[in-house]
Amino acid sequence: MIVNPRIWLVPLALVLALVQPAAGQDEASVPADTLAASVVDTLAVAAADSTAMVVVEGVELFEVVTGSAFSAEDRAARYAEGIMEAAKSSRVRLDELWLKRDDRIGATLLMADRLYIGIVFDFEAEMLGLGTEELAQQRLDIIREAIDHYRSDYSVRSLIKGGIIAAVTIILLVVILKLMAWLRNRFESKLEERVGGRKLFKVLEGESLVRVVSTITRLVHFVLVLWLSLVSINFVLSLFPWTHGVA
Repeated sequence: MIVNPRIWLVPLALVLALVQPAAGQDEASVPADTLAASVVDTLAVAAADSTAMVVVEGVELFEVVTGSAFSAEDRAARYAEGIMEAAKSSRVRLDELWLKRDDRIGATLLMADRLYIGIVFDFEAEMLGLGTEELAQQRLDIIREAIDHYRSDYSVRSLIKGGIIAAVTIILLVVILKLMAWLRNRFESKLEERVGGRKLFKVLEGESLVRVVSTITRLVHFVLVLWLSLVSINFVLSLFPWTHGVA
């Protein structure tokens, strides 16, 4: 089992802050805010070497960096979990997404009513040349849009509409394929009537020409059938949230 070395940053920073108070101060006089700030500063030094994308329903939203005692991947997974929890909750409205500042840890929390979604650290915003509140608001807007899209995709109206479009698409595909098969057979029969059994240019047997043209026609027909089928299947899969990622 490989242990992420960053997990030890928090306890290490706490120990250092406790055993090495600032000059002119005894250990009992170190304020809690100073201790918290030293922890955050220690974490910020090792934070920028890893990034991960927050992905919800196959859609990439934004990147996060390593922070606190968690890797970038852990933070991205926690963001995605919080977003999905908020999206599925009927008690969370879009206008209830808000920011909560916590100066003790130097970060801004992203909230959905009382539900915690994620966190934006001060050093994370500084790396991007933004203010913490500005970066947090940008992410909150992206999250709000993602939740809105999720709820829209899973609404009864959207699913019924998708079902109707899928049914029409499949019917049209079947009709087009049958029409193509009929045209191919008609073409081959006409070719057989006009050319079969004859000798063309006193050299080429009609039956040979019929076989060659029929082979080419069937190959083109096969490619068109395969292409139309794949395009139609991809389109139908894209209509439903459960299969959107597959499409």
